Amino acid sequence: SNYGHLTVANGATLYSSGSSASDIVLTSINDTSIGGTTDSTASGAQAGNWRGITVSPGGRLSLSGFTIKYAGSRGHNNGDPDGAITVTGSSGTDSGNIAYALFDSNAHIGLSLTSTHSFSVSNTTIQNHTVSQADGTNGAGIYLSSASTTLSTVTFSGNTKDIRGSGTNTITCTSCSPASPITDPSNMLSP
Repeated sequence: SNYGHLTVANGATLYSSGSSASDIVLTSINDTSIGGTTDSTASGAQAGNWRGITVSPGGRLSLSGFTIKYAGSRGHNNGDPDGAITVTGSSGTDSGNIAYALFDSNAHIGLSLTSTHSFSVSNTTIQNHTVSQADGTNGAGIYLSSASTTLSTVTFSGNTKDIRGSGTNTITCTSCSPASPITDPSNMLSP
């Protein structure tokens, strides 16, 4: 489904300043746990019910205090490395940061970072990303491609792979749980 898609264009910033994952909830219209029943014919929320957020090169994400659930439909259906949130950076520019967030039960990938520079994720839980891509590639909490990323106080739980990547990536994980997240390839984390 391409329904429910937000694009952050070149020169734009998507910003929030919350301090709890419950401050803003981005979820499926079929999710009755938030705001009650919105579609009486719905069979319940599922990973990939809506597309999610895409940050284009030159756009910036600065989100603090949010939950994103049941998104990521494009990546799951088309084999693209798109996640619930997909950020494509520009060479040498800061692509943003995420804090106090919950990524839960999104299709295939929670957070996808391509060509990002100095992207940071802190005080965040990334869980239940188990749906495989159409080509059979395992689901992952975070996907990296030629990205530079710092994780701090990030909890991974119930993902097929916590972090998956391709290309040359720089990633550090301080105070993460588990201390050694499941990665593919297995040697992705910087010491």
